[in-house]
Amino acid sequence: MFYSTIMKIDSIDRLRDIRDALLVEQGINPTRQGEQAIKVVVERIDEIQATLDKSATKNLNRNRR
Repeated sequence: MFYSTIMKIDSIDRLRDIRDALLVEQGINPTRQGEQAIKVVVERIDEIQATLDKSATKNLNRNRR
């Protein structure tokens, strides 16, 4: 359920907030589930960032023409 919920979030700022909260919680109470949750959030952040980077590159190239 956590995975599907995270995959629905499109706000990179919100995901970064979630990641930061998970990192704090892992520091206080480390668990294997916490590690996995952080990986899922970081993967989603990377996906969104890649999409944003692609879009920015397209726009930059389009503006150079």
